[in-house]
Amino acid sequence: MKKILVLALLVLLVSPAVLAEVFLPPLVKQPEPLPLKEKQSRLDFLRKEINRLSGQVRRVSRSKRQPIVDKMNAYQNEIDQLLRVPPPPPFSTAGNASPAEEPPPPPPPPRIEALKKLRREVFMPRNPQLGLAFGLLAGIPAARAEATFFEPFHVISSSGRLFAAYASGLDSENNFRKSLFLGLDGIYRLNQPYEPGWHHYLGAGANFTLLTTGRTLGSLGGGLFVGTEIGFLDGAVFLEAGLGLIRTGFGPRHSGGSLMVGWRG
Repeated sequence: MKKILVLALLVLLVSPAVLAEVFLPPLVKQPEPLPLKEKQSRLDFLRKEINRLSGQVRRVSRSKRQPIVDKMNAYQNEIDQLLRVPPPPPFSTAGNASPAEEPPPPPPPPRIEALKKLRREVFMPRNPQLGLAFGLLAGIPAARAEATFFEPFHVISSSGRLFAAYASGLDSENNFRKSLFLGLDGIYRLNQPYEPGWHHYLGAGANFTLLTTGRTLGSLGGGLFVGTEIGFLDGAVFLEAGLGLIRTGFGPRHSGGSLMVGWRG
């Protein structure tokens, strides 16, 4: 009888909470939202960190920028999460238990578009990019030195290229001819600079022969091309293929396919 009484007392002394913890499956605890003051402090810290990293990311090489951009995106995601979860209403210390009316914090400045703009600026190529290319131009061997300007006159998805080139080979009259000429190309990019992988583009341009065999001034020529490039050594390796025309101004000319390989950065 004594054992039964002791067992009954033990059962009564054990709290229902302990029994529930032992016999019931654990409940998933939802994260409690931060109080208003702590939430605002965290938001201020995250925004300062984004501003600090936005200055840091411009000072490092392009190959080291992606981890910094990823951290900025993580901070922005946390900001979005904090703004999405409403804080618990504070209770007044008066006799009634009604929530105290407090004005909500001012809405933060829009950051999504700002981050998109920053990401685009971070991965924007140097302006101008300097490069060298070798291959066939208008059907003859050629070498080209170039300066590519990213989005001249603020035209989105465009580039302009100034170049000087030297080419030598048989002309249309089957005579060996050397030519030195200048050119200007307009380029339309099919990818944004911050997109990973290969970037493709289309282009067209004009050239003018400054000097050719016999030291005679040439005439106006041109070309059409398509190109692709990928990041390499803090710049880009590119390949271009198309059609070209180099004119002498007095009859003989070079015309044919173009295939150039080069690097710019």
